[in-house]
Amino acid sequence: MQSLVQNHATTHSRDRYVPANETSNTLMKSMQEIKEQYFIQMENYRKKELEDNAKVIEEFIRFCKRKNIILTKDNFNYIQPIGIVAKYPDLLNKLNTGLTKNDEELISCELINKFYSKKSF
Repeated sequence: MQSLVQNHATTHSRDRYVPANETSNTLMKSMQEIKEQYFIQMENYRKKELEDNAKVIEEFIRFCKRKNIILTKDNFNYIQPIGIVAKYPDLLNKLNTGLTKNDEELISCELINKFYSKKSF
């Protein structure tokens, strides 16, 4: 009997003994469920942020249209912790031709700060 106990690890779970691997499987399922719930919550939060900012997004779409840049709601996303992001090829340069790119095709933060300040649209 002692060798049987030594060869089969057990864990106490809800007033009964279960094999350790069964407990591990239960924990893995629980962790998977937690992970799935987290992603569902994040997706719901993303949708809520886009809905809550629909007015600002629509104003920006109209602003861009006056500059012959055609955006739709599909061009916008919410990225945590950045916030609402407009995705469109070379959008910043089309909005401001005074911005120049470096050798890596990037715009320096210093140059962006020179032209823009942080504020709601």
